[in-house]
Amino acid sequence: MPRRSIPVLSIFLTAGALLAVLPPSGFPDSGQRKDGIPVVENAEPRYWDGFVSFEHLYDIDITDISLFGKKTMADCDTKIAFDRNGNLYLLDEYECQISVFDKRGKSLREFGRSGQGPQEFVMPSAIFIKNERIYVLYGRMGGEYKVLGLDGTYISNQTNSVENRLRIYPVKSGYVILRGVTEPTFTKLDFVLTSADEAMAGRKDLFRILYPPGFKGPYFEFIWHKWFLILDEGSFFYPEDNFGKYSITKYDREGNPEFKLQRPYKISPYSPAARERFNSLYREGVEKKTTACPESPPVVINMFQDDRGHVWVISGETSEDSLDPEFLNTVDIFDRKGKWISSLRSQVVSKNSVFNAGKIYRVRPADISTDVQWIEVYAIKYLK
Repeated sequence: MPRRSIPVLSIFLTAGALLAVLPPSGFPDSGQRKDGIPVVENAEPRYWDGFVSFEHLYDIDITDISLFGKKTMADCDTKIAFDRNGNLYLLDEYECQISVFDKRGKSLREFGRSGQGPQEFVMPSAIFIKNERIYVLYGRMGGEYKVLGLDGTYISNQTNSVENRLRIYPVKSGYVILRGVTEPTFTKLDFVLTSADEAMAGRKDLFRILYPPGFKGPYFEFIWHKWFLILDEGSFFYPEDNFGKYSITKYDREGNPEFKLQRPYKISPYSPAARERFNSLYREGVEKKTTACPESPPVVINMFQDDRGHVWVISGETSEDSLDPEFLNTVDIFDRKGKWISSLRSQVVSKNSVFNAGKIYRVRPADISTDVQWIEVYAIKYLK
C-alpha cells in the first residue's frame, strides 16, 4: 500500500545516585529561593557519558502507517501506546486503523477503519491505554473517544467534557489533562493542568502558567505537551522559563511545588540548516509575515522517566530540526531529587523518542525520496 501523508495543522488548542550525606533539606546541593522552594543547583554532572549505553534491538517498518505528517512528525507520541506486556499500538490517522506489534517487533494484528460503526473512527487523533483498555480520541476537536479491548473489541463510546484539550495523561487516580486556555482577543495563552476522574470529567485545576509568546507566538514544531513530564502517580515536572533558562520544577500530584532542578545552560540560536528547513516548511506564513522562525529552540524539548526513576531531559536543537544525520542531541539524566547524574550526546534519545519498559523507541524521520520510515528500538544499558 503506498504511504499517504496527512496535512499537519497548526492546532493551538487542540533512583539514581544520591550523595551519601544529604543536607537537612533532603536535597543534594540545594539552596533556598525567596519563594521557599528548594533549589538543586547542578554545576556539572557526575558522569560525562559513560553512564548508559544503547543496544539496538530491532526496527519496525512504519512506511505504510500514517502516524503523522511525514514532513514534521508533529506529536507522533500521541499515536503510540503500550500495554502491560510491552506490546506496541500505533494509530494510523489516515486509514483509521490500529496496528499492534509485540515486544520483539513482530506484527500481531490490525483492526479499525474509517466510519461510524463500533470499531470505526472519524478523524482519530490520539490513543492511550489504561487498565488494559484502548482509548481512541476522535472528531474535529478530539472531544469524543471510543473504548476498545486490546483485541479491538468495541466496549463503549464516550464524550470528553474538558474543553481545549491538548493531551490526556492516564494516571493511577484517573487522568491529568493538559489544556490550552485563551481569552476573547486570542492574544494570551495559558497552559493548564486539570485533574479528572475516571469519566474524564474535570475536577480541579492543578497548575496554570502563561505561555510568554502568546496565542500567535512561535510554534515551529514546539510540541507543548512534551514540555511536561507527568508521572504515573500524578506528580509532574515543568520548565518554568523554557525560553530563558534551564530550570525545571517538580510538583506533587496536588500541584504543589517540591523543588527546582537547575544547571548552567547557554541559549544558542537555531542552526542555519534548521532555519532553512523551518522557513521552507512554513513558507506561506513566512512570506505573508504572519509567522517567523524563532531565534532559538526551547530549552527543554522532551522529558521521560526511566525504570530507575531517573528523569531524562532532551534540550535545545535536535536532529529532527535540521534533518542533519550527523547531529547529536543533548541529553541530561537527573535522579529523583534533581541531582545531575550524566550528560551525553546521542541521536537515540530525541524529540520523537518514547520510553517504555527499559526501551527507547525512536521514530526516525521519513526518507524524503522513498517515504520509507522506521521505528528503531534500543535497550538502555546502565554502565554505573
